[in-house]
Amino acid sequence: MAAQFRAEETFPGTRDQIGTACVAALRECRFKVTDWDMVQGWVRARAPFGLRSWGENITVMVRPDGTVEIVSECRLATQMLDWGKNKANVTTLFSRLRSALGA
Repeated sequence: MAAQFRAEETFPGTRDQIGTACVAALRECRFKVTDWDMVQGWVRARAPFGLRSWGENITVMVRPDGTVEIVSECRLATQMLDWGKNKANVTTLFSRLRSALGA
């Protein structure tokens, strides 16, 4: 299993407001949004290749109660060490969401 990092936080607002902020935060971070379904409350994106990794798959899930769970996982299934890249992706996204949603 590839290295991954996951965390969750709760934000004020409706699922649609939070979901829209999630998509904007992903794009601000220069992650490519690949798929989303706001009715079900999820967004998928990809982080680009870099010096510390071969890229990451990022999944953001927004629950009806405003809880957001973000999972960042190395794109290569054989990559067991991520050099902190997955945690950095999740931390950066939550920081952008806090700013966007006034939390």
